[in-house]
Amino acid sequence: MAKGHKCPNCGKNTLQPYTTNQLRCSSCDTIVKKDRLS
Repeated sequence: MAKGHKCPNCGKNTLQPYTTNQLRCSSCDTIVKKDRLS
C-alpha cells in the first residue's frame, strides 16, 4: 500500500484520500480536511 500522509491523531502514515477535500486514516478512522495539510 502506498504511504499516506501522517495522521495527526495516531501519528501513523495511513491517511488516504476519502472525499474531494478530506483524508481518512485507515488506522484510527480519523477524518482530516486536506486544507490542514501542508
